Amino acid sequence: MIVRIFRGQQPIGQLLLGLAVIFMWALSYLRGTIAGPESSMPLYNLLSSLTGQGLFAYIAGAALTLIQAIQLNVIINRHEVLIHRSHFPGLMFVLATSAVPEMLVLSPAILVNSLLIIVLDKVLRLFKNESPLPLVFDSSLLLALATLLYFPACLYLVWFLAALLVMRPFSWRDWATALMGLLTPLFFHAFYYFMTGSLAGAAAPFREQGAMLSFHPAGLWPQNYPVMAVVMGILLAISTLTLRSRYARNVARVRNFQLVIFIYAIVSLGILIATPAAQHFRYVLACVPLGVILSSYFLEAQKPWKAEILLYLFIAGIAFDFFVAP
Repeated sequence: MIVRIFRGQQPIGQLLLGLAVIFMWALSYLRGTIAGPESSMPLYNLLSSLTGQGLFAYIAGAALTLIQAIQLNVIINRHEVLIHRSHFPGLMFVLATSAVPEMLVLSPAILVNSLLIIVLDKVLRLFKNESPLPLVFDSSLLLALATLLYFPACLYLVWFLAALLVMRPFSWRDWATALMGLLTPLFFHAFYYFMTGSLAGAAAPFREQGAMLSFHPAGLWPQNYPVMAVVMGILLAISTLTLRSRYARNVARVRNFQLVIFIYAIVSLGILIATPAAQHFRYVLACVPLGVILSSYFLEAQKPWKAEILLYLFIAGIAFDFFVAP
């Protein structure tokens, strides 16, 4: 039933998507999920001071999540990354962001996702584009803004440069433009501190957040949610095998797009390993590529009843985390 609805592009799919987001964020608010994390990054501090940590923060978080889900759907369908156009990327994204209750807070990771989804669209548009420089500049500028929101997001520069190599032949102009886009927000960041007479403090947030980066293998998944870890592992394995089995039969454009998504997922998992395990909100960063990868199985499943069972298993795992897990 659910699989059939989201496999198509009927308006009811978007309606159910909106209801799912509202329900999960309302449940998080009523459950009393811990408020959004503190951060020393200047742009996040500015935005969080506007929203606060109360009801408005939950409303803003729910609105951002819904916008991101719809935007992800539009991008994946427009570029035909998967075999069919559907509402599944948005659905899988919403379910993935609900997999751990502590993810449903207005955090720097949610704000970073808004920027990364825009970057993803611009990266996919680079394929055989005769005017790539504006896209490259915008993408690197957005990645710099993401770094000012959450410092570990700077690692997504690795994804962007790798995607640049996948989507286009090497050109020094592309890389020089990427450097200029990256430095622009950082220049204005330093200029603000200079104008306020505290230039020496401009680097302090980067030093503080950078000192927290290390090897945290236990951070790949929170240990107090083992049921969801098993469910997510099964779904991810099946979906990855599904994409791999069809990869060679795709046209070059789609193969490049899917490779960019896989690199996105790998860098996201690397960020999870590099950041403190206590920061549960950071799992949201992996939900964009995982939402796309998980969608592949449900769109290509030859036996809908199996896909339906796995989807209900995923939803049951989320319910277990909210109502049973500590």
